[in-house]
Amino acid sequence: MWLVAHHEQATQLAALGYQTGERVIVASGDLRALPFEAREMISFASEVKMGPGLGEDAAWQLEVIRRGHQIPGGGLLMFGSGFDRRLVAIYGHPSGPGLGVLGEQGAEGASNASDQSPRAMVPTVQ
Repeated sequence: MWLVAHHEQATQLAALGYQTGERVIVASGDLRALPFEAREMISFASEVKMGPGLGEDAAWQLEVIRRGHQIPGGGLLMFGSGFDRRLVAIYGHPSGPGLGVLGEQGAEGASNASDQSPRAMVPTVQ
């Protein structure tokens, strides 16, 4: 499988790929934002070769796709990935109401309040 940055490169490799059975995917920007089908083909390919022009981050983005590890709430990107997620940060300490929202309602109350959303809830910490 080949990942290339330009359609011109894809056209040249497609002719070769037809003879050898290799696929060609044109990618621009963040590789993690590729359509699901393209990421699936990449993750199951025995070898992925990268053409020039994909950018300096392409190598580690390719590795993320190949490993298949998703971020909490699903997907490979926090925003713009089609996953409807909600980041929830509750501040304070459960020992007293003067220390923030967590202290006013306790850990269980804070957890219940965040469960009322139909979106995937991703807890955040500082």
